[in-house]
Amino acid sequence: MLIFHDGATLDDQDSLLEGDYPDRRMVYFHSLDDVAAKQPRLEAAIREWVAIRDAQGAEAETGH
Repeated sequence: MLIFHDGATLDDQDSLLEGDYPDRRMVYFHSLDDVAAKQPRLEAAIREWVAIRDAQGAEAETGH
């Protein structure tokens, strides 16, 4: 299982992320084959999540 804190802000059109929580979404893996099958979508979600977090950090540093 992988938890994306603030994952509710991600654009998850292919339903990789699970859960309906206001502050997180999860990805569940059932085998290494499942990890491999989800890899492209997972990598895209991680890139988007990091970009969002970086932007939030920049806003906090500049006060904007």
